[in-house]
Amino acid sequence: MAARTTDNLRKSFQPVLRSVALFAALSLAFSAGAAESAGGTKKAIEDDGTLHVPAFDLPISGYMSDVAKATFINNIKNPKPIEGNTISQYRETMDVHLFRPMAEKSKAAFPVNIEEKQIGGVRSFEVTPKGGVPEENRNRLLINLHGGGMVLGGGEGCLGETIPIAGTGKIRVICMDYRMAPEHLFPAATDDIVAVYRELIKRFKPENIGIYGCSAGGSLTAQTVARLLHDNLPLPAAVGMFCSPGKPSYRGGDAMTLYQVSMGELSTGRPHSDPTTTSGTGIVMHLDDGKTIAPDYMSEASLKDPLAYPNDFLDVVAKFPPTLFIVGGRERSLSASLHEHNKFTLAGVDSRLHSWDGMWHTFLYDPDLPEAREGYTVITRFFASHLGK
Repeated sequence: MAARTTDNLRKSFQPVLRSVALFAALSLAFSAGAAESAGGTKKAIEDDGTLHVPAFDLPISGYMSDVAKATFINNIKNPKPIEGNTISQYRETMDVHLFRPMAEKSKAAFPVNIEEKQIGGVRSFEVTPKGGVPEENRNRLLINLHGGGMVLGGGEGCLGETIPIAGTGKIRVICMDYRMAPEHLFPAATDDIVAVYRELIKRFKPENIGIYGCSAGGSLTAQTVARLLHDNLPLPAAVGMFCSPGKPSYRGGDAMTLYQVSMGELSTGRPHSDPTTTSGTGIVMHLDDGKTIAPDYMSEASLKDPLAYPNDFLDVVAKFPPTLFIVGGRERSLSASLHEHNKFTLAGVDSRLHSWDGMWHTFLYDPDLPEAREGYTVITRFFASHLGK
């Protein structure tokens, strides 16, 4: 697991450097390298391709809305306080500062009905627009797999990601309280999702169902498709992986490197290419005894298992339904998302990718952001174009 201090956790609320800055940095590096080479003082590039990039200033993106710019600056200047390092403390803090406010914002912005249910033995929530689902969507259904690093966002925490899509698309959306780490490890969440899916396809045709998720939910979406293929169950009509490119084994990339520089991770010695080193939360978490390190959700999964890391297996990728990728321009998964989108496309999948410049990880969580509202429109139109075909 990642060795991150509480101070580093606070920093994790700051949006990461956007990858477009790399091109400016590289230009500076080559210019500086040429000058240094003339003086014989220093290599600009190492034999392995590593560039020595001089320091540079990174202005805020000019493409961001005024609301996003103000939110960006506020997040940096006023990071959310995080106290404690046990699972319970961390969950409570994040519920207070992220998941509950997100749900309340969404409820205020999008009038919906919320009904708690047991589906396939899993606690779930069915969200529908007030006034009812219109005729064209009466037989359609979306399933939201919530984010939270496979540790957070359980219970009603999933509603903040579900309500905006139900409200924008005027469609029924179901989210569920799937099992998470450290109490449960892979494939517990997939087991729960598939149990719910088996029940739902008794009511809805698979060609009328879409599955999507943000962050950890994006990874779970990919794992769910792989599991459905493995179990010979019918696939949904389309899927969406947002703020996460599914579940490939990360191999760095420009955006990841810039993110690490911004978070000070390169000096920690933690190999960012090893997906088993972090649950996605970016910190070392302990069980409620405050001493025992909590196991990562993927800690017992094998990199050779297509059910765990489906995006690394082209024969699995080629069988995916139409897929939508959404990623912020300043987040660590940008490089991986671009790579996966290209891979999916070359494998013959109807793959689409949208990115908003300057935006950070899980920007879709905030319905106050114009960019998030645009994202909701892209998502609902994508599913509307594929469900029921």
